[in-house]
Amino acid sequence: MKLLFYIIEVIICSALFAGSYRLLLRDGRFHQWNRFYILSATALSIIIPIIKIPVVITEMSAIFRISFAIENVILFTPQMGQAEGIADIINDAQSASGIALISTIWFIVFAFLFGRSILDFIRIIRLKRGAKKISAGSREIYVIDDDSAPFTFFGIIFWRKGIAVDTEEGRSIFKHELAHVRLGHSWDKFLIETVCCFFWMNPLFRYLQRELALVHEYAADSESVSDGDTEKLSSIILCTLYPGNYREFTNHFSRTSVKKRLVMIAGSNRTSMMPLRKIAAVFVILVPLYAFSVKTELKSVTSEFDEYMRYLPDLEANNLIYDEIAQFPGGEDAMRRFVYSNLVYPDSALNNNISGRIMAQFTIEKDGTVSNAKIVRGFDKSCEDEVLRVISMMPEWEPFKLRGTPVRYTFSLFPIVFELR
Repeated sequence: MKLLFYIIEVIICSALFAGSYRLLLRDGRFHQWNRFYILSATALSIIIPIIKIPVVITEMSAIFRISFAIENVILFTPQMGQAEGIADIINDAQSASGIALISTIWFIVFAFLFGRSILDFIRIIRLKRGAKKISAGSREIYVIDDDSAPFTFFGIIFWRKGIAVDTEEGRSIFKHELAHVRLGHSWDKFLIETVCCFFWMNPLFRYLQRELALVHEYAADSESVSDGDTEKLSSIILCTLYPGNYREFTNHFSRTSVKKRLVMIAGSNRTSMMPLRKIAAVFVILVPLYAFSVKTELKSVTSEFDEYMRYLPDLEANNLIYDEIAQFPGGEDAMRRFVYSNLVYPDSALNNNISGRIMAQFTIEKDGTVSNAKIVRGFDKSCEDEVLRVISMMPEWEPFKLRGTPVRYTFSLFPIVFELR
């Protein structure tokens, strides 16, 4: 369930970032800024749901460290009891089978996408081995008889046979490919393709991948064709129509939308309100950061919570700092299951329609055994006795430890509610 919530939060984050990019930055000519924003948005969409930033606005931190929150109330009805243990087993089995099915589907799709990328990588390596190497100025290029060229693959430039390097169009195309190499665009493609393979269920990452490819072409166009010369750009694009299928790790000269590139190269350098739009796009980051990462402890608490806290001993009364707090074997969920499977609604309370809330205290000894159980707040003798009976059945706890040494400690069990429905 936690993984499902994480994926949903990743999709929400990427949707916010993709939307802000499309509305605020997409038509701008600050290509390096847009490149950085897309890559950062992709990384932050993955990271923000993971990180937790605690914001403490209460002075009750010592109590919170050794107590359960007031929401952790055991609600017990006559219909629960023994059936709870069986229900837990069934739910655990169903949950495990569901997780296994989802994991299998994820792995199959991931393996297909990642395998396809690996095959593209292998095809490019084979192209290099079969290519003719020639010199173009101070660099070497690999000439291939393939419609996918010209394109770059990390530091390698593949050139199509039949396109002359020493013509005006050839020199512009060569400058374009050199820009891809110099700016390290292949690394961007490798990283975002890896993300798309892992998070294939998120279509927003594929959208950001397409936008990043456009930004790469815009940046390379601006270096290969100056002064907004759309005629020259259209001429050299026509020289290379149309590319092939090595799509994931390469930068093609004419792969991306011709119309968009012509509009971008001819557009004005002076776009109104761009500085403010940049600032607004950055501030969008704060929305998911606050929603998913910032965790606050509210200062205002209910009177019921205050009443419950009155029964908790004060850890800091004697300036004691506990290394480890006491813990029921298996944790809080295991204790809930233990109580549900052992607690019985007393017949006398049932017959008289009695319901209410019970708070109990007990001592956790140095060896983890439970002793000195007592009721600090109750409503019916039979229900109180039942709670004490269940407490007496508890297995050994992990004891409190002070500087590594086990110590006795009086522990307050969170409220148990007997309720008739």
